Amino acid sequence: MASRRARGSDGSLLTDLLAISNRPYPPGWVDRLDGWVGRLPLPGFVFYLGVYIFLTLFVQIMGWFAGLVPFGEIRQQEFLYQIFAFEAFYYMYLAPGFAMDAMRNFRPLLKVSEKEFLKLKYSLAVLPTGWTTALTLSAIIASFIFAYVSPALFGQSIEITLSYLVVQTLSWCFGVLAAVLLVYRLIHQMRRVNEIYALVANIDLYNLGPIYSLSSFMAKASFMLLILVYSGLLSDPSNLEITEFVQGSLLLSIVALAGFVLPLLGINRRLVAVKAQKMQESGREVRAAFERLSGEQGNKKLERVGNTRQLIDAVIRKREYIQSISTWPWQSATLRNLLAGVFLPVMIWIIQQGLNRFIN
Repeated sequence: MASRRARGSDGSLLTDLLAISNRPYPPGWVDRLDGWVGRLPLPGFVFYLGVYIFLTLFVQIMGWFAGLVPFGEIRQQEFLYQIFAFEAFYYMYLAPGFAMDAMRNFRPLLKVSEKEFLKLKYSLAVLPTGWTTALTLSAIIASFIFAYVSPALFGQSIEITLSYLVVQTLSWCFGVLAAVLLVYRLIHQMRRVNEIYALVANIDLYNLGPIYSLSSFMAKASFMLLILVYSGLLSDPSNLEITEFVQGSLLLSIVALAGFVLPLLGINRRLVAVKAQKMQESGREVRAAFERLSGEQGNKKLERVGNTRQLIDAVIRKREYIQSISTWPWQSATLRNLLAGVFLPVMIWIIQQGLNRFIN
């Protein structure tokens, strides 16, 4: 067995995960590819960077022979168009490692056998083959459609020939496939995370670190989806003038935010219930402490009043601490950074529209 780490910072090999008996479902081609890449004698980043450069150059060379680009001309914009595909596929290479890291930290909350826990890790880390294949075919078809309608969409006067459609379909295909699979991975993770949270038997309100591990994992996927929006802005800032691009970017931003928040609502309700129970218990402790103080004062046992006052101060501090605990299962910085990523493109568009109206 290979001794390299297949993903992220997890010490388990992806090949071990894919080779478990009684798998919930067979892995899709993306995970099979990543498992193979994990066994190569070079970092996954180098492999996917090489694929990105090769495919981008291949599309440009095809454009030369199709007569769409002057022979020998390298279009920098094509590299910018395809960079999201590189980032997305490299993230999908790392995502199972992130999933296994999150599940390792989450393990103390799950009262399941190691066999069941391994299946949970598998279901969170690996995409099923059926949906992966179907969405891949859909992305290829969508790329052909985009290639056909893009001249009209972007106001270009180009004769649509077979060679043009082939080159443009290839140009669109990598980015569309990356976007479709990334959105699917986010949706898949949303369902699995919600199911895993439902298995938590007991919640320790004083130790929420394990709870945060899955929300941090979901935030990574949402951030990657936002990179799609920024890649579109980086490749061509004038895209903000295209209504369809703005609408699509807004939709992706909403999906990214929903992908982070929605799977956490169930555990949020449970945290609210646990906090309410703790607040009731602390309320009874405060009342008991004050009743003790009143009894000592009434019985003239003043030598005990000092200790009782210290007890009252302690139970009040405990109540204030419980009150301060957030019932949202994420670090405040995680949500803050995600919201900044979601609304920044919107603010850029609003500012641009305002400047255009002012200048005109």
